[in-house]
Amino acid sequence: MYPSSPFVIGSMLLSMVLMLVSIVVVLLSPLVSAFVAPQTLLSIRYEIINDISNTSHHTRVKHYSSLKPIQYTEDDYICSERRRRYIIASASVVSTVLLPQLSNQAYADDEVSYPIVATNTKQIAEYIIKECNSKFLRSVVKSNYNFLYRGLSLEQSKAVANGNQPRAILLKNEPFDLLDPSTYESNEAAAYFQRLEDDMISKGINMQPSNSHMGTTCPKEASKWGKVASVWPIGEQGVEFAWIAEGGYFWPNSNSKQTIVTTSSTKKSQNERGALDIALQGDTWDIMFRADNGFVVVPAEINVELKRHLQKLISI
Repeated sequence: MYPSSPFVIGSMLLSMVLMLVSIVVVLLSPLVSAFVAPQTLLSIRYEIINDISNTSHHTRVKHYSSLKPIQYTEDDYICSERRRRYIIASASVVSTVLLPQLSNQAYADDEVSYPIVATNTKQIAEYIIKECNSKFLRSVVKSNYNFLYRGLSLEQSKAVANGNQPRAILLKNEPFDLLDPSTYESNEAAAYFQRLEDDMISKGINMQPSNSHMGTTCPKEASKWGKVASVWPIGEQGVEFAWIAEGGYFWPNSNSKQTIVTTSSTKKSQNERGALDIALQGDTWDIMFRADNGFVVVPAEINVELKRHLQKLISI
């Protein structure tokens, strides 16, 4: 039996309070995890357990930034072990309930590193109608809902996949890589796009390879670069498109006299190759696009459903 000194009784009461607090924390853990960063709670839990495990039976000083340090001396020796057991038990209860939730939440946060703009097909269609560049959307409609595609990186592929519920994500500040030899694994390709860059600048065209990305009208071609997704440029400003009037790839190119068509600088030609909706109907055509405000990507596996929702909403 431990002596019934005022100090011991006070310590016991403190331990009981800590137990009650632990129970409250367990009950409120869902709310706590919703408002506090999981990494922060995990760090706090680790520090508590580590701090308690290293508790000495002798002198122990705990410093706080805003309070005067409290010293525990040899007078605490008799009750320290009981107090320590109570606190460890309380912390164990909290960690047992909180850790699985926090670990799962932290894992989910690591998986999704891109803004999610919609989480079901109808919402995606509504977002596209509201936020997508209107001229591009009209071209998609005129083309009988032919989409522009792009292959996603591994991280982006994870971000748009959520079990049976695909998601649309917004890509901003996507690196421009057409002038990088590693993109097509060819110095000749990089030199080609540099010449195209110089030519566009000399003609006063606002979009160039250095500020644009490459898309394709063919999902199979896009799959060579990653998970296939349709592309939807955002905003009315800073959005332009370019393609080869004769169709096909920018690179590799078999025609040394390519005619580059852009939506901002070239009028509709007699053979109608100047219309973006015609280009979208092309068989495996490269379409370079500039999207200063970023662009939304939507998993291609929901194409049929997305087209259905777009047709229904646009006809209203």
